[in-house]
Amino acid sequence: MSMQTGAIRLHGRITLPALPTVEPNQHRTSLRRAHGLWAGAFLVGLIVFVSMPQRELPLYIHAAERMLRGETIYRIDERAFTYPPLFALPFVLLTYLPEAAQRVLWYAVNFAALGIIFVRLKRRLEPVLASAESSWIGSPWFFWGLVVLIAGRHVSAVLENQSHDLLVFLGAFLAVDALCSARAKVAGLWAGLATALKATPLLFAPLLLWQRRWAACVCLALALVGGTLLPDVVLPARDGVSWTANWYRTFITTIRPGETATAHRAWYPWNQLNQSLAGTCYRLFTPPPPDPDRYDVSVLHLDRSVLRAVTLSSQLAALAWLLWLTRPRLTRDLIGDELGFVRLGQGAALLTAMVLLSPTSIKTHFCVLLLPAAFCLADFLYRRRDPFVGAALAIAFVLGTLTTKSVLSKELGDHVMAYGTVTACALALYLATGRVMLQRAQAARAGDVWRFELA
Repeated sequence: MSMQTGAIRLHGRITLPALPTVEPNQHRTSLRRAHGLWAGAFLVGLIVFVSMPQRELPLYIHAAERMLRGETIYRIDERAFTYPPLFALPFVLLTYLPEAAQRVLWYAVNFAALGIIFVRLKRRLEPVLASAESSWIGSPWFFWGLVVLIAGRHVSAVLENQSHDLLVFLGAFLAVDALCSARAKVAGLWAGLATALKATPLLFAPLLLWQRRWAACVCLALALVGGTLLPDVVLPARDGVSWTANWYRTFITTIRPGETATAHRAWYPWNQLNQSLAGTCYRLFTPPPPDPDRYDVSVLHLDRSVLRAVTLSSQLAALAWLLWLTRPRLTRDLIGDELGFVRLGQGAALLTAMVLLSPTSIKTHFCVLLLPAAFCLADFLYRRRDPFVGAALAIAFVLGTLTTKSVLSKELGDHVMAYGTVTACALALYLATGRVMLQRAQAARAGDVWRFELA
């Protein structure tokens, strides 16, 4: 078949028409709209960002100032800095700037990270979005508008709290993006760097081992070791103790399998912001402490050993689902864009499991739900209108977007969150992501998968 767009070779049972020619003027107009939208979003976000009270940024700056002086940055007698030492290193540069400049630069960095994630994700979904019919449902504006409605709350929470989670998300997503392109070594490097900034992306390691990507595992280890040792080389502590050793002794040794993280002035067992499986299980099966700001959302009071067993069981089930979805055999019959799409789904499942399995995952960590939300919505709108996937997307919208404090009051929003609404959003998208991948793999085995290549 030959048209203006070039020769198209079709494989499989479903035949698609050639993509229509896009006029240069239409393309330039679309680009101007997109650039204008991003510029407007940047300016509006910047105004809101700099006008809000300081939240997480002063904590990062304070840790960097102490690292610069060689003082310990891991203390539990005050609001604690709990992240690996590499994360404090970039903020040393910000210590030389006035407070106003710090806030503007930190916002620009976060916005740039979000922009990179969006551009790379858009390219990954382009083969699916391009197959849509030329109607309002097939409009990219409609698709991305729905993505914002479903997952925008989780992304905006990062900017509202001046958190660093978009940078961790960026490193983890670039690792996923590299896996979609079959660049396993690059994926390992990005995953290792993300792990050096925050421990939870270490979940990439068992995935790469499970898929027998040995070179990627080596690259992950090298990037992790290099990133972990860099602060000791550049700004060693005055007492001669490794920053990493101090971090490990102060916080990591307090974590127990099957329990929510606990550390004085850092992690509290009963905390409605902790939406990991461990945190939600603790609130649902433990009475709250005598505090007027805590809400009794417990449905059953369990003994500590029983609670630990329940938490471990839920975590093992989530891990087993991830291993089932990422087994090498699943993608054996997939080729071309279809293989890339399913690999993107595997990355979405990995990032979702990352926040569910962590002992502590506050609401800003769930910005990674942008990936499974976009993945499931693309399949639901332009591939297969599966009721289960549609229901999962609806749950993510209702329990996510409609339970924000801008919709509910602050007190009611905190009360509802204590039940684990964000956890439920993540679980719904986690299951739906797996269902999409299993359906695509089954279709490939039956010979019903299409792909097209522009010659």
